[in-house]
Amino acid sequence: MQSLTKTLLVLSLALAHSFLCSTATGCCVCAQGEAEWLKCVRNRISKSDSVLFVKLISSEKPSAEGEKNGITQFEVVEVIKPEPHDPFGKRDQTIPKGDPVTLKRFVSGKVGDHYFLFKKVHLSPTNRNSVEPASQAFMNYVKGLSTNNDSTIQRLTYIADFLEHVDPLIAEDAFNEFEAAKFSEIVDVKDHLQPAKLRKWLKNLEGPGFIRVGLYGLMLGITGTEQDAESLKQLILTGAEEYNFGMDGITDGYLLLSGEKGLQVLEDRYLRKPDADRLQGFIVLQALRFIWEHGEERISKDRLKQSMRIILALPDLVDLAIIDLARWRDWEAMDQIVELYSQKEYDVPAIKRAIIRYLLTAKKSFKETPDAEKPPHVVKAEKYIQHFRESEPKTVKAAERYFFD
Repeated sequence: MQSLTKTLLVLSLALAHSFLCSTATGCCVCAQGEAEWLKCVRNRISKSDSVLFVKLISSEKPSAEGEKNGITQFEVVEVIKPEPHDPFGKRDQTIPKGDPVTLKRFVSGKVGDHYFLFKKVHLSPTNRNSVEPASQAFMNYVKGLSTNNDSTIQRLTYIADFLEHVDPLIAEDAFNEFEAAKFSEIVDVKDHLQPAKLRKWLKNLEGPGFIRVGLYGLMLGITGTEQDAESLKQLILTGAEEYNFGMDGITDGYLLLSGEKGLQVLEDRYLRKPDADRLQGFIVLQALRFIWEHGEERISKDRLKQSMRIILALPDLVDLAIIDLARWRDWEAMDQIVELYSQKEYDVPAIKRAIIRYLLTAKKSFKETPDAEKPPHVVKAEKYIQHFRESEPKTVKAAERYFFD
């Protein structure tokens, strides 16, 4: 029970960590949800029917107790996105620059404060208008986005100059844009990333920038030098606790720069030691996945398989390693994986199901034809599966229930 509790704690921390700092984040955001997609202001604009940049004139709280609405008066400073043409006249026309806008609810702020007013006409009158704090600098940044959006490369090149901008709204949006980018897209603009600034930002743990260090570690891995690899190594080995929110990106960047030499360092520190930090071990596992997808020129696939096999000795992470080894079609590890099934420290349902699914994947890797001879790994997998069907029928059935090849 203690082992299971520890496993759940490690994975919970790791998942929270990944959510908060998905640096390499950008490498696997193809399946991101709409909430993540809407973090970028350009996407919120594209989802709105019209967008105004407005200035607060007055704001009144509800006059009676229990009354839901107040009233807020704005003045239009700039039309960011006009209303689309409606030939039937059913939509409100865009309010011109300088005209007042009345919102039938209270908006907190000071007279003269600036906001973006997003309008979605398909929603109810109560919900169709949303208001977000803005600034003149942020508005100028947004206007620049609209003229630098012909391609992802053009957009990210423009945005790169706004990373860690003095205006926190701009800095956050620039980060969100890179966080949502694919790794290949970040590589495409590497000449516009500034290593000197990245080194400085990696040392800044004050303010909101501390959750962005993972992205900067990854960027330095793309643009940096051998000396930067050494600096990233020191952050990993000595600053893991301080840099928890960005350690995945820093680790990815380190392996991009250091290759197999760096992988050996991580193995010795976090995978081979029985008392090693398991959260950091999980981050190394994530880094192996990242390099498998994006860094074959730095570390070979065979070498990554060898590293992943080391994790088979770690009960807290073994089911994840087995899943990856199946996905990587590492059938040489089959006997080693099956041996775990009967060991006491691996007597956890999730681990046993992972072992069975590994064998099912191996079996499914061969498409039978009349003249084809089954490869040795398929024959072996079938024998193991038959053995477990007889000795552990419930586990096999549970593994097959949610098995997708």
